[in-house]
Amino acid sequence: MIYAILEIDPDADANNRRVKIGVTGQRGRTRLVSLQTGNSRKLEIIALRDGDASVEQAFHARFAHLSIRGEWFWYRADLVDEISTWPRQYRVTESSRRVYDVRRRKSSRRVWAKDRDARFRKWKQETLARQTARVSVA
Repeated sequence: MIYAILEIDPDADANNRRVKIGVTGQRGRTRLVSLQTGNSRKLEIIALRDGDASVEQAFHARFAHLSIRGEWFWYRADLVDEISTWPRQYRVTESSRRVYDVRRRKSSRRVWAKDRDARFRKWKQETLARQTARVSVA
């Protein structure tokens, strides 16, 4: 899996943003967490795509003119254009992640609440049935 992780610096202008293009056998989020540990600026996954080290090296060679050091590149228009061509199912944007996360949290809460309510109604019906059975026996 090839990832693109953007370094978020609120003080930097658009021409001074940096992105790390690398390859990982881990999930993208796991790699982000390990990189965040050593970086004082906020990092954010902006894209993921299938690929191995050879694809990553070809990508690095193609954008060598934007290279800062190692896997870090200046996040300029031609790099943005390339990342935007990555398959949509792997592309991650701030707004789509936020919508996905919010929907996921709400839907899981709804499912849990519906399940809880259903269990409560069933318990209440069974309890009422037992109490009615006791009253009718006595």
